[in-house]
Amino acid sequence: MRTRKVLLAAAGILVAVLIFGSVRTTGALWRDQQDGGSETQFHTGALELSPGTSSGSSFTFLALNGENLAPGDARQAELDVTNTGTTPLEFALDTAGPTVQGSGVVTVRLSGAQGACPGAATTDLSGAFIAKDTAAASVGFNSSSRRLAPDETTTWCIRAKLVSVSGVASATFTITFHFAADQVRP
Repeated sequence: MRTRKVLLAAAGILVAVLIFGSVRTTGALWRDQQDGGSETQFHTGALELSPGTSSGSSFTFLALNGENLAPGDARQAELDVTNTGTTPLEFALDTAGPTVQGSGVVTVRLSGAQGACPGAATTDLSGAFIAKDTAAASVGFNSSSRRLAPDETTTWCIRAKLVSVSGVASATFTITFHFAADQVRP
């Protein structure tokens, strides 16, 4: 009886080893490979966005400075955004807002449209990003992406309207824009 138990146990272990071995061997043989022909292209290059006269992802827009403005006053200026890289890209306005020199808090309403600035600076612009009030230098805008080919430039009209000033009688500010850029995959 004891010999029979030992033989059954040995047979069970042998069956388990065979099952595990066959599954393990089959799983290890799954593999695929494909050679690239003469029509295969690999895209590489430099990803560079140049807003205004700077390069990189941020730009301080001096034309929209907050000197000699009263609440309700607006300034507008054109901003050229250029793909100075070697690969197509998509970019969007990520964050923007005023930075105050000295003390105080200013609230600025930013709006933007694609193309040249219109003559009057009265109503919000639209098309480049949705108008938003901001009192901080880094407020998210979540604008829709725009595509630019290498060496291509697009023009945005940016309008900044001073909504309010608090904490001081007057304040001077600049507006900083931060952009996000991603490579366009073919």
